[in-house]
Amino acid sequence: MEIKWYWPMEMLGFVENISAEYQDGYIHYSVSGSCDTVMMWLLLGLFPLLFLFGFLTRRLSARAGRDTLGIWLARVSVALLLGYALLLSIGVGPYIQFYPSGGGFISFDTLEHLLYGIYCSLLALSLFLGGKLGKPK
Repeated sequence: MEIKWYWPMEMLGFVENISAEYQDGYIHYSVSGSCDTVMMWLLLGLFPLLFLFGFLTRRLSARAGRDTLGIWLARVSVALLLGYALLLSIGVGPYIQFYPSGGGFISFDTLEHLLYGIYCSLLALSLFLGGKLGKPK
């Protein structure tokens, strides 16, 4: 299942709906060439963001005297990411498409599913390590 959510890239100005120019009943988009680069940097930026989230969740909950809440939040977040990674890698999970991409002659969908699953499990590892580092002494 693919979820087409083009709104973030439309707000950034990388995707434009040009259906009004064609008047054929189909939806047409104009996609900027730098859209792939921006998405790559956004996806790579998730690693430090989730690490920081895990760290701050554990550290701030321990300062508030609710360490079990921080542990619970970190572990549930890691479990959700690992579950989503498993769904992605076996080809069942909902795939979120942020911008339209052209279809090629050869389909690498199976390889892409595996890579997205590995990426999501690495995000879970980053969140887990941030939670371990944020553990109070």
